[in-house]
Amino acid sequence: MPLRITSSHKAVYVPSSDAAPDSSDLSELSEDDHIEPDDSDDETFFDQTGYEIGPAIATRQLSIHHYNVKEWDTRDAYRELYKHWKQTIIKSFAVEDTFHHEHSETHNHITVKALIPTWPGYMGFIRYSKITGTITFINADAYLLQSTHTPENDNDNAALFHFQYDRLKAIAYVLLVSGFNIQITSRNHIWTFNLPLTPDSSPPNKTIPWISCTVNTLTHTHTPNNTLTITITSQSPSSIPLLQPQTFRTWLRTSLHLTHPSQNKNTISTPHGTILLDPTHSGTLYLNGILLPGRNFPRAQYKYGYNFHYGIPTTSGRRLASPLHEIDLIGCIWDAAIREKPVYAVPRFVDMLLEGGDGDGDGRSWVVDVGGGGDGGLGDEAVEAVWWAIVVRGYGCHCEGEEAGEVRKMLGKEVVKVPLGLWGAFRRLGLVGRVSEEKGG
Repeated sequence: MPLRITSSHKAVYVPSSDAAPDSSDLSELSEDDHIEPDDSDDETFFDQTGYEIGPAIATRQLSIHHYNVKEWDTRDAYRELYKHWKQTIIKSFAVEDTFHHEHSETHNHITVKALIPTWPGYMGFIRYSKITGTITFINADAYLLQSTHTPENDNDNAALFHFQYDRLKAIAYVLLVSGFNIQITSRNHIWTFNLPLTPDSSPPNKTIPWISCTVNTLTHTHTPNNTLTITITSQSPSSIPLLQPQTFRTWLRTSLHLTHPSQNKNTISTPHGTILLDPTHSGTLYLNGILLPGRNFPRAQYKYGYNFHYGIPTTSGRRLASPLHEIDLIGCIWDAAIREKPVYAVPRFVDMLLEGGDGDGDGRSWVVDVGGGGDGGLGDEAVEAVWWAIVVRGYGCHCEGEEAGEVRKMLGKEVVKVPLGLWGAFRRLGLVGRVSEEKGG
């Protein structure tokens, strides 16, 4: 394999030829997309022909937890593979979430490289071939198995199937039933996954999805021994790849770091997460930069998007564990944003109240961003900042259940309806009473 990662993590390539450029799908790109000329080095560092497969040393049937896959499709499988790729880089190189994603596209390939600007090489790659539809994930200096030594040396074949990332089994199952093959190479071994060939070979509990996995040794390999490679190909080769370029481009958006750069400039960052202000992110949620394709509320009830720095997802990984958990996390982000960056956060929070709770109200649900029906998790300092911003704009407040016309007549000004929880916080801090006293005086 042409890729070499030296002890100083520098990438070295061995040039070779590649297939002719294919421009048949260039019409799928927008005018803003930049197609670079194919570079012989970058086109060949994913060559998977530089080894010979030796004898099989172990085969095992692997059961799949149904709750991991019952909601999944191929995009979910890609998301989990990307998560594994990213987490492996963080673990192997101790870089936390500070590495950069360098994204490029040529006539033949779409490539993502993981790098740190001050380092001379790369820590990993993802590459998609427009010609064959093959996806390859590469991690330098990485382990596939829980064991960090060669298990068969201890006659422990069972350890060959104890992956550090257990969801690789579920990923393989979803890809196999969707028409793809998946192989993993690591430390001079290759893991090949298959669906059962006949019903007679099914395990006793037929209600649990399962796959077969065979491990072979590799010989004459040029791949660095510490490189982990996952390759996904079509089960039925044809002139038209099963995975089309436009589909893979949508899969890339699983990573917040690979969305359009201009969409990620308009943000408010806090220790708890980031508010994504660009309208294209509205109702889009990420956990540590990885897409949560499911939400606990309809998309229309979100004003902005969010990248949570922590959180508990469901077992499927598609959404956060509960609606309350999601609202609490969004509340923590807004509380920190209002306290730490009031110039940017307070006007936007008040705008949401004005947009969603106009004086006469139409009974519609509160946007998730302001806390559903609660106080949104805002602390006293943030609550008071929101209150005074409403007052400065010349508005009064009333809560759900009150007639806006009566409140407007009493205060002599336009009013905005606020959620009951936020109204309760105003009352608790004595803020509502101040206006009543001023009116009474």
